[in-house]
Amino acid sequence: MAIQVKVYRNGEALKGARVQTTWDSSTVITNDQGCAVFPGVPKSVRSVFVNGMEVKEDVDENGMLVVWL
Repeated sequence: MAIQVKVYRNGEALKGARVQTTWDSSTVITNDQGCAVFPGVPKSVRSVFVNGMEVKEDVDENGMLVVWL
């Protein structure tokens, strides 16, 4: 199952080869706290939607997007 993620910066959805917006669920790292980690998201990203729902997120120093589901 693919997880669709829309990434926004300054209110505009980012697109193109620079931003990965679909992850296969098998490549998403999850833990028992309901946290999912997505690679390759720019640090300047401020709002993220997963399967149509806005989620709280943090992008760490390695460019990994941490989403609290």
